This record gives sequence, C-alpha cells and structure tokens, in this order.
Amino acid sequence: MRYPCAVTVTFALCAFAPALAEAHCLAGARSFPATLAVEEPCVHEALALPDFAASSTGDLPADQGFDIGGHYSKRVFENLAIEVGRHWGWLGTPQGATFGPGAIETGVKYQFVTLPEQEFMASAMFSVEWGNTGALALGAPTYHIYTAGLAFGKGFGDLPFSLNLLRPFALTGDIGYSIPARASTMGPAFEVERNPQVLSTGLSLQYSMPYLRQHVVDLDLPRFVNRLVPLVELALETPVANTFTSGRATVGTVNPGVIYTDTAWQFGVEAMIPINRLSGRDVGVRAQLHLALDEILPPELSRPLFAGGPPMIGSGGAR
Repeated sequence: MRYPCAVTVTFALCAFAPALAEAHCLAGARSFPATLAVEEPCVHEALALPDFAASSTGDLPADQGFDIGGHYSKRVFENLAIEVGRHWGWLGTPQGATFGPGAIETGVKYQFVTLPEQEFMASAMFSVEWGNTGALALGAPTYHIYTAGLAFGKGFGDLPFSLNLLRPFALTGDIGYSIPARASTMGPAFEVERNPQVLSTGLSLQYSMPYLRQHVVDLDLPRFVNRLVPLVELALETPVANTFTSGRATVGTVNPGVIYTDTAWQFGVEAMIPINRLSGRDVGVRAQLHLALDEILPPELSRPLFAGGPPMIGSGGAR
C-alpha cells in the first residue's frame, strides 16, 4: 500500500460523497460508529485510513513512538467480510530511532445476529498476524499469531420512555484469544523466550447525539454538536498461558474521546491513558478517519461479491 496516495483519494471521496443519512452498522434505529480501540460489531464495506497513534512505553526512560496505517474491509457475502490491514511505526529510544512496517494482518468477520428492536448485533472474527512480514525492531513477530473472537453492540433505545435521556447510550465490546504458531523462540542472546497466549478484551460506552436528535428530542443544537458521539473505551491485554517469561500482568489503556459522524465518513480522536506503568508512562493520542464505502462507491463497486451468505439471526442490520 502507498499511503500518501491513498490519503489523497480518501479525502477526495469524502468531498464528493452523496448527502445521505448515516447508515453505518445499523441495528434498528441504532447506528454504531466505528470505534478506535474496540472492534466494531458489524460487517460492511469500510476503509480506515489514516489510523494514527502516538504513545510511550513503560520503560524507564520511556521510549516514544507512533504508528500510522489503515485497514480495508470487503464483503464476500451480505454478512461476511474479509479484512486486511497494516501499520508503519516509528520508535525513538536512547540508542536511536527505528522506522519500519508492522506485520500484515488479515481476517474474516461473520455478522451472525442482528436484532433491530433490541438494537443488538454481534459478529464472530478470526484473524492472522503474519510472521516475518514486519520490522523485528518494532516488535513484529517471526511467527504467525492466530486470533479468534467476538464483537457486539447494544443500544439502550429499548428503555422505557421515562428514561428518555438514557436511550442514546450504547455499549460495544469485543473479546479475543490469540495463539502464537510457535510456543517459544530464541532471543538475540540465545535465550529462550516463551510466546504467551493472550486474552484481549475491549468495551466502549458511548452517547449518540444523532440518536438523541432523531429518536428522543431535538434540542435545536448546532449541526456540529448533533453529529458528535462522545465515548470512552477500555482496551486490555492479558497473557493467560505459556507465560513463564512474559508474566501475567494486564496492560491496556482507557480512551476518552469523541467521534464526529457525517454522511458516509467519520473522524474520531481519543486520549490513550495507560492503566499502569507497564502500559506506558505518558498519555498518548489516537485518531482515525473511517469511510463507509458502501455509502460512497457506486453499487457495482460496493456490493458483496456473492449473493446470499451464511445464516443470520434476525434481520435489518447488515447492509
């Protein structure tokens, strides 16, 4: 991928996108935005580019780094998509700076339930981080890593009308289990390093101003405010098996921020607050431009490759 050209194309697509209502990740009246740290719960045509993060490590003194990249999702069937992504990173240490690519990641996602009245949806996921495709100095593995997981979204729109102001709230979350293809590898000093199996969990709590205006009450706020989704995300990783050399300490970040949603694109920015010293020594920042390509591209370029697809509980949410 050549990202400078891709960024130019991205902003051009935004400029000429048709004036449609938001229709991203629909479950009934609920439109779930694509969150930055937690996997979105639906399947659709999407391009996240650029996806940028700047943070520090937990070392003393702390190393500073940033990465930029993106990922692309293409529907094979109406409710099943394949995904590919890659990032490039820079890491500054007392010994000098390193720049290079991260590992190539590919995956498949199957949206198996959508319950419009309950504003609920869920997807199953499987991904591979490919070994020997990234810079070792940036931590890219020399072995494949396989991850299976689930992602869900639940809106509060089915609350009673006496709780109207709570109805714009929504929860999304994910859980994944990663297994390395090699249980151990040899380090640079010929020491044996155990490659742990890792449990990753994520949760977001969000308040949709578009939902408030469209389905609860119109407060006659400015258009900009009516398109905001304030949220806080929590992303954690815990080694749970083969942890002799890695330990079992949980690392992660709390990410408060806001997403601006427009016709067929959104832009989000969040702080990255480490949960402990192992997770980092300074507050970082993350930002992402996300395009819903099925709202931008003509139907012949954005429809699924094949009709039909695997079964899905409920209906109305997958596009």
